[in-house]
Amino acid sequence: MQSKLNVNLFGGFSAYYGETALTFGKQNNSKFSQLFQLLMTRPKQDFSKRTLIHNMYEADEIENPNDSLNSTIFRLRQYLKKSPLPKGEYFIVKGGTIRFDGPVEVISDVWEFDCLEKDFEKEQDLYKRAECCKQACDLYKGEFLPQLASEQWVMRRANEYKEKYKKMLIFLLEYFKGKKAYGQIEQYASRAMRMYPLEGWEIWVIDSMVAQGHFQEVGNLYQDLVKKVNQIENFSSIETIQWLKEIEDHVLVNGESPEKIYQNLNEEEGALGAYCCSFLGFTDYFRILKRLSDRENIQFCVLVCNLVKVDGSPIENKSSCLRLGEKLKETFKSHLRIGDVYTKYNINQYLVLCVSANEENIRDIGARIDIDFQKRCNRRYGISYYSINPFL
Repeated sequence: MQSKLNVNLFGGFSAYYGETALTFGKQNNSKFSQLFQLLMTRPKQDFSKRTLIHNMYEADEIENPNDSLNSTIFRLRQYLKKSPLPKGEYFIVKGGTIRFDGPVEVISDVWEFDCLEKDFEKEQDLYKRAECCKQACDLYKGEFLPQLASEQWVMRRANEYKEKYKKMLIFLLEYFKGKKAYGQIEQYASRAMRMYPLEGWEIWVIDSMVAQGHFQEVGNLYQDLVKKVNQIENFSSIETIQWLKEIEDHVLVNGESPEKIYQNLNEEEGALGAYCCSFLGFTDYFRILKRLSDRENIQFCVLVCNLVKVDGSPIENKSSCLRLGEKLKETFKSHLRIGDVYTKYNINQYLVLCVSANEENIRDIGARIDIDFQKRCNRRYGISYYSINPFL
């Protein structure tokens, strides 16, 4: 039995003839490699040369793109002659069209995905439509050619495939919901959530877990989501906060014993220093203290800490901000009191709520934090800080 050419373009590129890989050498992202990948989106189907030129050379300033395409075709032909594929003519050029053909059966995940999407749109039977969606979602392993994400033609197609995937997955999840197939919902929504975190698939996962009675897993997932939200650059935006509140509405806890409730409420043993919480938790704590202060005479103040270079200039590198943020948290733990609370407001800004502090001593707290943080950063970085009076 003759081997088949299996080409995968979702979640990364791979091409195998039987068990042998087509590697394209060190030029895996070259133009002739891109031409092969583009033709594999519709193997044995005609492409106009004009379309190929537009896709492959639109961002390049070249005098004769047609000559460039012909040169790329020649190089790809030469590579395929040396590849594990059977000998034969793989390029059919006819008039202004070209297609990849030849004496081998080609299986392309993208082409199968597209065919299933077209069948889904034409099919009337509910079960058959769901089967099309299921098979298509199984094929979608991730973004289209992520290693070429900066190429314009890849960017356009990646967005198109993602939208098709979302459309079919939503239909499939709704179909499973009608069948009360909550395990299937969890399986497919979890996969989408891993590929596209914080895009709404978490709600499907949580609802399916609740329907199955997996309440502990729901709690764990919610805590993980809060941590992820705290790590993103603009997690304090109104849209993100509303999204997290929507998630909270879906997190239901089954009736439990007082001991279990206490266990869920209680802090981990051995926790020292100031308490780290999400921005939503911080705002709740702030508002409660402000209410109590009206009758209990509680004093508190908010300190805003900005990560800066030692000369006071802002830090623009995102990875540096994330790394320095961890060092600043260590400073908070060692130099703030156990009743104080802090949170990450955005990628380079943190809020600290200091109980029993006022405008006079909050500056001393900021100075102590800055001194310790500079020591941890070999005096290359520090913080700029200012206070917010909660009783304005």
